[in-house]
Amino acid sequence: MADGTTRFHHGGEDVFHYGPATNAPLTVVAERAVVSVDPAMPLDLAALIGCAATTGVGAVRNTARVRPGEAVAVLGCGGVGISALHAAALAGAYPVIAVDVRPDKFAALIRMGATHCVDATAPDAADQIREIAGRGVDYAFVTTSAASAFPLAMGALAVRGTCVLIAGYPDGVALGFDPGHLLNGERRIVASKYGSSNPPVDFPDLVDMYLAGRLDLAAMVSHRWRVDQMDEAYDALRSGAATRGLIVFDTESAG
Repeated sequence: MADGTTRFHHGGEDVFHYGPATNAPLTVVAERAVVSVDPAMPLDLAALIGCAATTGVGAVRNTARVRPGEAVAVLGCGGVGISALHAAALAGAYPVIAVDVRPDKFAALIRMGATHCVDATAPDAADQIREIAGRGVDYAFVTTSAASAFPLAMGALAVRGTCVLIAGYPDGVALGFDPGHLLNGERRIVASKYGSSNPPVDFPDLVDMYLAGRLDLAAMVSHRWRVDQMDEAYDALRSGAATRGLIVFDTESAG
């Protein structure tokens, strides 16, 4: 809560789960934490705006401000990554390279705007990315804390390219890089927290993009689970099998 306490407890211990997230059909939040949006917005898809879409789209639009023709790679194509991928395509970036450990997701990623896909587990993944882009990418968005992702992103950058760090890492984790690679190519590392967003402004804007048919939130959703299937949802999250999943309380919407 705003005062540093939590209203959720289990076994006498405080439970922190991203503020109001409860896996419950109803919750109570402070008035200032509520953003009014167009009532035409489907609430199940609005759930994506509350986190993944704002983080991924915002990293492209607000943090990096990707321009047409700039080369982009997205490393890790779950909910945040697929949102960044889609936003890069909407911004006119080219190429837009999806980099993931699950090749079975590549067809879905191409439908969301990827022009090329690279298997992140390939030993020459960085070489493949640089070859596709011709000289390396202008922006590499790191949405996964997998140990190989950050060095892969740095190795794929063009001269004056930027690594945009979105992934959350456990406290105390240190990332290493070659200072000479950074300095000699005038490369940069920037962080993007929640898409550098301002929710009262960005949420309605993303809703308007969806209602105008530009932001394809529905296509991002690969799975829907009922509440009693929650363990399956978390298994898919851990394995990377889902692009974006939804836990729904309307049993007719799951499947």
